[in-house]
Amino acid sequence: MNGLPLSHDATPAAAPALVEIKGDCFRGWALDRHVIAETTPSGLPTTRRSDLGDRLYRFRHQDERALLDALVKDFSQAIQPLCGCSGRTINCLVAVPVAPDRHDYPRVVEFVAALSRQTGIAAAQYAVTVFEEREPGTRPGQREFAFASATTADCFLGKTVLVVDDLYRSGRSLNGFCRFLKNQGGAAGIYTMVGTVASRAPRG
Repeated sequence: MNGLPLSHDATPAAAPALVEIKGDCFRGWALDRHVIAETTPSGLPTTRRSDLGDRLYRFRHQDERALLDALVKDFSQAIQPLCGCSGRTINCLVAVPVAPDRHDYPRVVEFVAALSRQTGIAAAQYAVTVFEEREPGTRPGQREFAFASATTADCFLGKTVLVVDDLYRSGRSLNGFCRFLKNQGGAAGIYTMVGTVASRAPRG
């Protein structure tokens, strides 16, 4: 399939727990919140990862690959209500890129490939170099992206893109990559679907 029809004004009605997030040039949703507030038996406030947040963390960072099918099902069920019989079409699926030397990078690639098979949305074939300005001992800085060649840049030209990620925290990476797809890739429309959203994440 070349893409799925997208109802431009739709909010996924079949998944009422979704949290809407907005960026500079995208509209999107998170499947759940990353942490849940609880109270200990002694009455003290505490937090824990949501069930989805815990499964995403274990899959990506602890290599629990048996969780892949369930995670793909969670994402695909949230994506499908966006698809209707009119409006825009989702042409390609893409994950926010990370540096190839990151230990969790293979899990990102594996997840996108599986989600593509489940939804019928083509996974974008592209190569992007990730740059990050960071002084030793400091917090991560602004990430910049660059296409490895003009050929890979063309794969987004004029298309409506669905960007997926596991966690929306500061919005720095997701916003930067979406701006990159619009300004350098020529994407016609950008939507996002992330697994969980941090409690203090900007939501537009």
